[in-house]
Amino acid sequence: MENHLTALEHVTDDVSTYIAGRLRHTLFDLPNDYPPDTMSPTLVTHCERAVAVIAEAWRNPPIIVNWEVHDYIATIGKNPTGTSFLIEAAISEKFPPAFPDYIDVVEGSPARINDCMSHIFGWYLPGIISEDLQAHVRTALELLHPLLKIPENSSGNWRSDPKYFRNKYLSKYPPSVVNLVPLWYQAGHTHDGSPLETSAALKEANGQGEHFLREIIEFQAIIRGIMSVIHPEQHFDGRGALLRHLRPRMARTSHEECFEHVMKVWGTAFTGLSGWSECGLDDLIINIAAHHDHDIRVELPGIGIRFRYGSGTALAILGKAIRHGVSATDVDRYCLAFFMRQAVSERLGIPHEVMMSEKVFKKWLSLDEPERVQAMLRMQAGGFLSPLDY
Repeated sequence: MENHLTALEHVTDDVSTYIAGRLRHTLFDLPNDYPPDTMSPTLVTHCERAVAVIAEAWRNPPIIVNWEVHDYIATIGKNPTGTSFLIEAAISEKFPPAFPDYIDVVEGSPARINDCMSHIFGWYLPGIISEDLQAHVRTALELLHPLLKIPENSSGNWRSDPKYFRNKYLSKYPPSVVNLVPLWYQAGHTHDGSPLETSAALKEANGQGEHFLREIIEFQAIIRGIMSVIHPEQHFDGRGALLRHLRPRMARTSHEECFEHVMKVWGTAFTGLSGWSECGLDDLIINIAAHHDHDIRVELPGIGIRFRYGSGTALAILGKAIRHGVSATDVDRYCLAFFMRQAVSERLGIPHEVMMSEKVFKKWLSLDEPERVQAMLRMQAGGFLSPLDY
């Protein structure tokens, strides 16, 4: 297991280190970083694309709301539905959007969303996934087609509700959703002491889910590199918690053996990945389309803004707190949503609502590589805020 994990960690750590090093040079004129010899020219190109988009998002003026995101989260509670008109109206009055309703704001340039205390709770990163990498992911997603089935009964879960998917006879991809999750609770067992388990799609005997993850290792590395700079504390503490869950045991259950197997190809700090095809939406969502649709938008009504949602766009937000949705489109596309489930984060000891801030972003990129590695190791060991105190 150690050898397999080491190979995976080498790729993802190299990408994270390189992206951080290039950003600190690009944004703050600190010494430049050069890619390690082990990184392919193609992977370096993917990294440079990510660096350019994040740098532009930082240089552009932020979108600012005049309230504090901690207060907003406390007000909406743990399980907001976003479906009650009266409740949403009251929330909107107390926490007004950055732009009033009568102004139709559509943004297409990279941006970040801040509260009044300079906490960053959203990054809009259009085109951050290169065309070549998108094409590779689209091809890999075909491995999941046998797993893409809309259940006859959605059991109240909007993610599997047929009305949110396109007609299968008019779609290039099988309309449905599949969950690839190393650790989660089975339905209805969140608070009864049940063990964390791997999702069914990663237990399949034919290994399609695992094969897909193996095929997109470089894509996972780019996602990890992005998250390691836009929210380093949550990223490294989350990754550390997953790795600590692999600690050796004298006797392992079948669930633990399955998790160990999956972690050989799981390269991010998120606790899960949902793949939607032919559907309109978490913590990091990425649009992968067959063709460009210049009219498609991802909407954040609580912020009062719509973003252009072209293929290769990533949106990192507080998914459970900030309402978001995607406009209808006739273009065949996939949506990949990386997420952290709160109950799983709590079980693993990951603080779920730690805010990123402008100060922490600058502090993280001011560290040279040895300092970043030392801080990363402390965060992965569980010393969450100590390396980057606010």
